Amino acid sequence: MNGGLYFSTFLFWTFLAILLHVLFDICNIYGTQALRPWNQKWIALNILPIFDPFIMSLLVLGTVLWILGFSPGMVFSFVYILILLYILLRYVIQQKIKRQLLSESYSEGPIH
Repeated sequence: MNGGLYFSTFLFWTFLAILLHVLFDICNIYGTQALRPWNQKWIALNILPIFDPFIMSLLVLGTVLWILGFSPGMVFSFVYILILLYILLRYVIQQKIKRQLLSESYSEGPIH
């Protein structure tokens, strides 16, 4: 009976890992064809670089804290909340820059 419980837990974490991987790929500059085979269009939000030093630093810090004996559930819950907030901040900044670039003040020509 326990084998079924472990399998469902394994299945959940595997599904979550795949989902997060696809979502992070959508956020980076290359994107992904997440809707394949129904649609071959590439989806890319251009929010994150392929390698983001801030996100990697958070993950390394979380791993170090885990090795030092901190609760991995608490550590990585905090790490992933920070990553989510960081991505949301980058999205807000990106949208602000796009609005500025598309505004009339930028369509008049170069600034001298």
